[in-house]
Amino acid sequence: MTTRAVRPHPPAPGQPAVAAERLARSVDRAGEGGHREALRLTRPDLRAPREAREFSARVLRSWGVDGALIENARLITSELVTNAVLHCPRTGGIVVLVTLARSRAVITVIDPGPWREAVSPGAAGPGDEWGRGLPLVAALADEWAPYPHIRRTAVYAALRLDRPAC
Repeated sequence: MTTRAVRPHPPAPGQPAVAAERLARSVDRAGEGGHREALRLTRPDLRAPREAREFSARVLRSWGVDGALIENARLITSELVTNAVLHCPRTGGIVVLVTLARSRAVITVIDPGPWREAVSPGAAGPGDEWGRGLPLVAALADEWAPYPHIRRTAVYAALRLDRPAC
């Protein structure tokens, strides 16, 4: 699995503008600005959720976020990336964005699959192996939603901060 971390604001010295950076800027739908880091998983497989959740925890910790919010962000990241790995094409890569703006942290996962209107939490039965990820995201996040993003599917989940970070 090949990954690349990108610092969209500001770019690292000598770093070219890459697709993940453009995605990071375009995802700021609310115009909040703030701090943003992106991880591009170019060949996502079943190891991708672990790498993505460690990335989100490391980034949030570096911005002064701590405690339960980091654990919730790790779980949300893991669930969203797992869905992207399982339900999207194996080509095109997955982008994980971690944004800290105003008084919230936002995890966004963008996958190469076409926009799917039917992304919603379902109810898993007691014996079901699948179907608990989005209900978990809905329970942990203060808000979350899927949305179309440049011929792709994106899902974001926002967590309210107890105190401003950074």
